[in-house]
Amino acid sequence: MELRVKEICKEQGITLQTLAERLKIHRVNLSASINGNPTLEKMAEIASALGVTVNDLLPELQGKAIKGYIEVDNKITKIQNINDLKRIIQDFEKFEIDLTKRKKYNLKDCIVFQNLNDEFGAFSNAAEGFPLEINGIKTYGVETLFQAMKFPKYPEIQKMAIETTSPLTIEKQMKQYSKHPFIREDWEEVKVAIMEWCLRVKYVEHLLNLRILISKTHSKPIVASSIKDKFWGAVPLKKNPDCLVGINVLGQIWMKIRKEHLNQFTINPLGINDFTLYGNSIEAVKS
Repeated sequence: MELRVKEICKEQGITLQTLAERLKIHRVNLSASINGNPTLEKMAEIASALGVTVNDLLPELQGKAIKGYIEVDNKITKIQNINDLKRIIQDFEKFEIDLTKRKKYNLKDCIVFQNLNDEFGAFSNAAEGFPLEINGIKTYGVETLFQAMKFPKYPEIQKMAIETTSPLTIEKQMKQYSKHPFIREDWEEVKVAIMEWCLRVKYVEHLLNLRILISKTHSKPIVASSIKDKFWGAVPLKKNPDCLVGINVLGQIWMKIRKEHLNQFTINPLGINDFTLYGNSIEAVKS
């Protein structure tokens, strides 16, 4: 089964050599993957480098019988038909954010972002040059929008957050309001969903730059390095600074976005109560 890699490269105006360089493999090895029997992991790497889904790589198979085997997570699975293949790909491409445990990440095996000037600093919530617009209201970026969403019943506090131009200090500025009666009563239950929505808005509104950047991460873990935050990020171990430990929610969200490739260009509002800005229901965001 020959993958549609050549066709997609032609559509995007790049060569197979360029794709091979993105994947950091030899051109010959890329050809073997395209024309041979690549693992689903390898197909995912190729799809990520092209900014498409694994399904996009498949040739037109409608009406054609498929019988064979595919390797997924070091397991060999038998395929009887096209529906088997699509089901396996669908399950493989699902990404669930895990809030239950901290994980260890080795620096050399990860894409790490912390400093705004790093190669992947654009993933940071405080990165410059990524303003967001919601309901016609412009804000500095993810962190200012995220903080504003804590206070749907207090538009004046939302306005203070939205108009802040210092995302590195905004959490401290909002600390006096981040308690009853100002903050959402369900904040702890919805904060991850709201952060994911904010990052998806950022991705869609800055699709070109972020799609290129996220393709450079290939299939490596994406980690938000932090000095002390083990929830949103991961913290270096004192005895081994090259090892980071944390739940890494921000990194997980970016990996989820990468996994889904966000081929849709509209981000709908969350289906939660009081999802408003300045007293108005939030509208769908389009690229």
